[in-house]
Amino acid sequence: MLKCLLIVLVLLGGLQISFAESSQQNSLQIDPVHPVIRPGLIHRFRIHLPSSIRFDSGVEAQLVCSVLVGDDPLLQRDFGFVSAQDLRVGIMVNWVVPEDYRAGPVRIRASWLHGSPPFRGERGVLDVRGLGQDLSRLGERMDGLGLEAEDPLPYLWLEQAALELQAAGDLFSADLIAQKRAQVA
Repeated sequence: MLKCLLIVLVLLGGLQISFAESSQQNSLQIDPVHPVIRPGLIHRFRIHLPSSIRFDSGVEAQLVCSVLVGDDPLLQRDFGFVSAQDLRVGIMVNWVVPEDYRAGPVRIRASWLHGSPPFRGERGVLDVRGLGQDLSRLGERMDGLGLEAEDPLPYLWLEQAALELQAAGDLFSADLIAQKRAQVA
């Protein structure tokens, strides 16, 4: 069982999506409210200043954000001038994910254009299409190693995630898929 789990962890090494945020002094934080982007449905995320950054509440600067697949924008939004006070609380972004976007890693970028360099943040988010591709590649790798006889549990997790993927229209299903992917990892 341990051997199988270690092999699955090594296999998933190439499938991880980075959720690391910039550790620079001038960084914004981006927190997805929904764990997975789903075509045709609303996705929400919050942009805010870290609590460690102090500003006079009256400081204002332009805030822009985008959601990208590769270099292709799914969303580009200019919020105009936003105060440091508003950013401390956080700006909630609601958007409808297009039905037809190409599969690939999805990233959210935000910039508050105050100072030099401006405050920036970037974060990767999971999407249903990407999860489906990850599960398919992982299943093929596991089949090639013939691990099912040693430990069938990762195969059951993959099967459960694949069934949920077929009906991932609700938030619960999308979250369950992400959990099963993490369990196999």
